[in-house]
Amino acid sequence: MANKIAIFIIGAVILSLQILGSRILAPHLGTTITVWAAIIGIILASVSIGYYLGGILADKKLSKNLLSLILFLAGIFVILIIPIKNNVLGFHINYSYGVRSVFSSIAIFLIPGILLGAGIIYTIKLETKNIKTIGSANGTLYGISTAGSIIGVFLTSFYLIPNFTATNIISGLGIILFLTSFLILYSKSPT
Repeated sequence: MANKIAIFIIGAVILSLQILGSRILAPHLGTTITVWAAIIGIILASVSIGYYLGGILADKKLSKNLLSLILFLAGIFVILIIPIKNNVLGFHINYSYGVRSVFSSIAIFLIPGILLGAGIIYTIKLETKNIKTIGSANGTLYGISTAGSIIGVFLTSFYLIPNFTATNIISGLGIILFLTSFLILYSKSPT
């Protein structure tokens, strides 16, 4: 059950960061389609890199302790978005608007995205116990992750952004990842 909660949380945090990205970049770069493309593209790329690296890691060493560490590190790097965004967005480079949007998105979202993507694949490997049911197990877990993503989009867009600052939301996402890390670490799962 802890793994299913973790994958739901990871999905929610990824999409929450994507929606929140526009709030983070808007004061310096606006909210044009270029900014949105940079945010979405970089988060998708970072999560994909995380899928790849998480798969390699899961095949080499599989333990709930390592998943807990991945989620804990993701929480740290999500919280580090706060000082990174201030430094990166305050740094003016003489490049095109598109390059600045992509550079800012890479600096802010790359590491958290990689760790969250790795967490998804690592969780799937932990939860998949029988090769004969790998299809249904993966389908269920991706469905749970996507449900988390949907909740992340709507919760962030309709409740969190109107009621809290970006800094408070980022801090909350980091804390949620820390708590999820501890949930995994202290769960009764033997792996």
